[in-house]
Amino acid sequence: AQQMGRLIEDLLAFSRLGRAALDKRRVLPGELVRQALRELHTEINGRRIEIQVGDLPPCEADPALLRGG
Repeated sequence: AQQMGRLIEDLLAFSRLGRAALDKRRVLPGELVRQALRELHTEINGRRIEIQVGDLPPCEADPALLRGG
């Protein structure tokens, strides 16, 4: 039930993002990945997980859409 609730909340948030104007700018995908990993630290801590992030070139994108909100 909790997982379904989170899914619904995420879908609603994504729907709101879809109605907003795009804010395209230069984005460093590698930094977004590192930020996501920092946010997941408590989920990852204590598990045997190996994550490798290669070189990711800059791109033009809406950072909010890439982060999911």
